[in-house]
Amino acid sequence: MPGDRRHLPSTPQTTRRTARWPALAAGILIAWATGPLATSVAADGYGAKPADLSHHLAKLVRAYPDFISSYDADFVIMKNGQKYKVSDGRSTKSFDQMLEDPDIDDMFYAPYFAGQEPKPPPKNSDPGRVRYEPLFVAMYGDCYKGEVTTRLRNINWLPRHGGGTVSVTTVNGVDKALERVSAELDRLPKEDMKYLKPSAGTYACRSIAGSRARSMHAYGAAIDLNLAVSHYWRWSGGPRVLILPLRSGPA
Repeated sequence: MPGDRRHLPSTPQTTRRTARWPALAAGILIAWATGPLATSVAADGYGAKPADLSHHLAKLVRAYPDFISSYDADFVIMKNGQKYKVSDGRSTKSFDQMLEDPDIDDMFYAPYFAGQEPKPPPKNSDPGRVRYEPLFVAMYGDCYKGEVTTRLRNINWLPRHGGGTVSVTTVNGVDKALERVSAELDRLPKEDMKYLKPSAGTYACRSIAGSRARSMHAYGAAIDLNLAVSHYWRWSGGPRVLILPLRSGPA
C-alpha cells in the first residue's frame, strides 16, 4: 500500500478484485471489507464512543493476547502495566482529525463485514484505517528507534509461482498469517498471478503519504502487490475519488 493508497472500499472509493479470491485476514492489510458506519459516528462529527464499546474492547484483548491484559471503563491495560486511555472525550472530530489524532474507541468507528457481496461503501467507511499509534508502537516497536527490524522474518511469497521473498514482522503471528495467505493465493490460476506478484514491498519505516499517521508498513505488518495493475490517486494526478464499477463475477 504505497502511501497507504486508498482503493475501494478504502477512501477514496475505487474497486477491488473479488473473483475466486480468498478472504484475507489476521491483520495483513491487503484489502478492506466494507460495511455501514458504526454507531460511533455522530451526526456532526466523529469520535463518540460506540454504544457497544465494552464488546469492542473485549475483542481487542482477545486479538492481542500477548500484549493486552484487560480493560476497564477508562483504560486499556497492557501486560507490562502500561495503561492507554480509551477516550479523549472528543466527539465532534472531522474525519481527517480522527485519522490524524484518534483515541482507542475511534478505531471501532466502522466494522468489518467479511464475506459479503461487494457493494459501494458508505462515505468514509474504511475499517482498520484508524489506528491508535501508541498501542501499535507498544506491540510492534518503533521503527525510528530500530525496534522493528529485529522482529522481521523473511517468508516465501507465492513459491509455486516464483514470487520471491518478503520480510514481515513476527509480532502477533503476522508472518505465519501471511504464509497461510500466500499458500491459499498460490493455488489460484496462473492468470491471477499478475495481480499478486511481484510484491511491491512490506516493511518501510514511514508515515502514510500526506499524513502524520504511521503506516502499517512501519510495523512490518502490511504488503503491497503489483503496482502495474494498481491505481493510486496520488500518482495518477486525478481527483481523490475514482468511481469504478464493482463486480463479483470473474474479472
